[in-house]
Amino acid sequence: MADGKPRIFTFGFTEDESAAIDAALAEVRVPPPTRLRPSQAGCRVGDIVDRDADGTGSLESTEHLVLFARLPGEAVGGLVDYFRGIDVPRPIFATVTETSATWTLAELLEHLAEERRAHEAAPGGAAPAGRADP
Repeated sequence: MADGKPRIFTFGFTEDESAAIDAALAEVRVPPPTRLRPSQAGCRVGDIVDRDADGTGSLESTEHLVLFARLPGEAVGGLVDYFRGIDVPRPIFATVTETSATWTLAELLEHLAEERRAHEAAPGGAAPAGRADP
């Protein structure tokens, strides 16, 4: 993944939910996230992050995702906590890693959904904050 500015991506939120996220982030001077599109399903995550790659695919998913790229761990932790206070469906939180950058968006969402299901089925049932790293 090429060097570049820190970015936040979201997927699966309605227009109203996205507006609530944008407004909440603006309060703490964080730029609005980039909306991931269903047409990016077959695009590599690294290509989406680096150059907003798009395709002609289609992605049917009910998941809500907040994906962090190039943010330091402490910033991710603070933003995850902040997101939890926004009145939107609870998303899967993940960071782009060297591994996940090579996956397509569809593969990333499926991996994260499987990971969440496994954690929810485990004793204690807590969903992880999320790293997209196998």
